[in-house]
Amino acid sequence: MNFTSVPTNITTSLSAKQCHANPVYFSLMAVIHILTFVVNFLTAVAIWRLPGLEGNKYHLVVRTLIVSDCLISLSSLPMSMISFINCGWVGGAVACILSAFFSTAFLSWSAMIVIVMCVMRFLAVKKPLLYRNSVTYLRIKKGLAVAFIWGVLHLALPLAGLGKFRLYERGYFCALDITPVRPKDKTLVYITVTEGCLVMTALVYFSIVVMVLVKKKRRVSTSLSVQQRRGVGVEAINKREGGFATMTFVIVLVYCICYVPFLIYRTVVVVRGPSLINEYTYYFTELIAHLNPLLNPVVYVACSRQYRSSIKRLFDNCCLYRLSLLMQKYLVESYGGSSSIELRKMSSLSARSETTIVE
Repeated sequence: MNFTSVPTNITTSLSAKQCHANPVYFSLMAVIHILTFVVNFLTAVAIWRLPGLEGNKYHLVVRTLIVSDCLISLSSLPMSMISFINCGWVGGAVACILSAFFSTAFLSWSAMIVIVMCVMRFLAVKKPLLYRNSVTYLRIKKGLAVAFIWGVLHLALPLAGLGKFRLYERGYFCALDITPVRPKDKTLVYITVTEGCLVMTALVYFSIVVMVLVKKKRRVSTSLSVQQRRGVGVEAINKREGGFATMTFVIVLVYCICYVPFLIYRTVVVVRGPSLINEYTYYFTELIAHLNPLLNPVVYVACSRQYRSSIKRLFDNCCLYRLSLLMQKYLVESYGGSSSIELRKMSSLSARSETTIVE
């Protein structure tokens, strides 16, 4: 595995003067990763077992995207927190390689999951019979697994000397080296840039086609009489397809906003040469890309009433559980043993709240 810019053992990377001069670079990445993990974890708890969606294919893809987004932050979080707490990098080359490898692999997996989501919506709108007969729950699972394996395999190319990871001093995070010296190390850079351009093109194409087809179907349905629309269930179909299509379109839009600067900058550096590399620009394009997993749960809440209601219910239950604990503490401190009846009531309320959260 090739690696640059990191000694084998690192104890203190920055002087106190450097540390206090640039605290924002250490804090931003850590805060984003913490928020991303917490928000996605709570979203997963809220929507994982929604009634009526156990066998829903689109729900499966959304859940997988949440898992991938959680793992992106989880793979980067330890190193970000170490850099934040110690105000510099503490660790070694192996830890940095692992952090860069897994975070990049999960970023790639999230991109593939969004592609799967777009293809599903495209087939559901363009080829509904093919979608119902051929796109099964099991095949979607297999497709998501293959997408993950692809990300892991092509990011393992540095093991064969066809790429390398490095430590970027601005913010002290590890990522793919986009300006390697050896020609062989540029192989993975070319693959990732090409893959990014193809993914972005496919996402834009599928999402636009889906939205155009949904609007066209709605215009056609308006020419039908009320009885005809009720007879074939046009309103229910349009509502369901329109909701899924809108969520997919917004997810793609947020993805493009976060990753277009990331992709453009790396493409320009690869084409024009390493003289254009800038630590500040690289850091902020990486930071914006890591905002995408944090923003996805906002899309779920904004575009799906069912997801929104489930997350609100989880929040209400957590608040109720916290309130019950505070009231128990107050009763014990105020009344001691004379409040046994109230304590039993509050314990029963807490138990019901826990059951609701788990379900």
